[in-house]
Amino acid sequence: MVVAAFLRAFREHFPDLVGQPLLVALSGGSDSVALLHLLVVGREALGCRLDAAHVHHHVRGADADADASFCEASCGDLGVPVVVEHLAPRPPRGVSAEAWWRRERSRLPGEARRRPGWTAGATAPTAQCRGGAGLG
Repeated sequence: MVVAAFLRAFREHFPDLVGQPLLVALSGGSDSVALLHLLVVGREALGCRLDAAHVHHHVRGADADADASFCEASCGDLGVPVVVEHLAPRPPRGVSAEAWWRRERSRLPGEARRRPGWTAGATAPTAQCRGGAGLG
């Protein structure tokens, strides 16, 4: 029932993306993982090829490594190719770290999406991640 409603809404709101290759921004959080699963279950009905991108921040040490590993393993289990983009360990001098990380989390999946083969990027930021923070 949830999948059917998702497919109906996808077709209604994004008719130009049906049949197109999509890049899913995958943080490893429940929102992006749920979106990936819905798209995987519905990819045949939508005619979409799926890939995923994860942004590794290198800020939270082992937790960030675990996020990247989880995303790679999940995509492997689902048969979805994944690209892991790596941020530099620290922002340029004189730049707010939080602002830089937020901008980079938005920029890297966008750059990945422009590579040959992808039509659009799919994101699922939660309410707590508004403003682009849910992209990585």
